[in-house]
Amino acid sequence: VQVTALVLLKDYNENPKDIDELLSLIDSFNGMAKANALVKFSLTCSSANRVLLVNTLEKTFSSDDPNTVINVIEKLSSMNLSNEEYEKIFRSLCHFGENGQDDPNWKMIKYDLTKININIDKICTNLENSN
Repeated sequence: VQVTALVLLKDYNENPKDIDELLSLIDSFNGMAKANALVKFSLTCSSANRVLLVNTLEKTFSSDDPNTVINVIEKLSSMNLSNEEYEKIFRSLCHFGENGQDDPNWKMIKYDLTKININIDKICTNLENSN
């Protein structure tokens, strides 16, 4: 229902102010509803709005609950992101690894990322080395 409402709102509102409002609405979603809403948004957003999408994904990965993060990761391959966009958003996942390799959320994140050929350990190590 949430995703359908979002699609209807997006179809009838095309100005930039409304895009910010749509992303705020998506940001309030959790779990699979948020993942599906982000997919719908990504498939219809203009190139100018891609930055907003990437910012929303970074925020999701850095501050949402693990279930929502994992649901969004499982839908990433449907979002048609560029390699640069992937690299930028994946850095926001590294905090899940801070509790160690035995954290079940970190294990699931790593497993889902291997499905799209992403080595999150390498990304997080490079991030640590650059700081």
